[in-house]
Amino acid sequence: MNKKLSLALAVLATSAIASAAQAADQVRWPNWYVGVHGGMNHRADGDLRTTTLGTSEVSSDTGYIAGASIGYLPPTHVPFFNNSRWELEFTYRSNDNEGAAGGDITSLNYYGNVFYDFNNDSAWTPYVGAGLGYSNIDFDSAVISGDDTVLGWQLLAGVAYEPTSLPNTAWSLGYRYQTTFDDARFTDTVAASVGKIEVENHSVELGARFLF
Repeated sequence: MNKKLSLALAVLATSAIASAAQAADQVRWPNWYVGVHGGMNHRADGDLRTTTLGTSEVSSDTGYIAGASIGYLPPTHVPFFNNSRWELEFTYRSNDNEGAAGGDITSLNYYGNVFYDFNNDSAWTPYVGAGLGYSNIDFDSAVISGDDTVLGWQLLAGVAYEPTSLPNTAWSLGYRYQTTFDDARFTDTVAASVGKIEVENHSVELGARFLF
């Protein structure tokens, strides 16, 4: 009986060690990365409300975004976390205003993002993500100018490609939707006016991640 028990325990121990070794092979590494991204930005038409001139709609030309990030891939087998990426991101966004008012609207954006990668056996990995943070928005025109810092959120989706010829890199094509919880509000002391403007952006971007 003791021999059978010992044999069973030995088989279980061997299986556990083999499973642990296999799991260790599957743990993600490297776990850190730095990334860059840039592309076209479309600012949705939005109302500009001022205390002196009332409400008008502001349209913008197609602009651009450019940014960088640092991220972490948890080396775990816990569901969701084993396919997730967590990152801190900085993005600069700029669009020229259309019409006689001229000027532009730019923003400095600081966000924390969480991504879910749909890992598979190919070199192509679709992903989705969401982020929270804040944006420092600067609005400049012939009518009114000012800046404000507001909380915002964003949704992201795309596909990444990991070439075998360039290990520990990922190249991506993605889309992001970004907006703020509240309108940007500012006071123009020169025009003696208080204004607020809606903020909503759609971006198509190229990106690259370098793991280390």
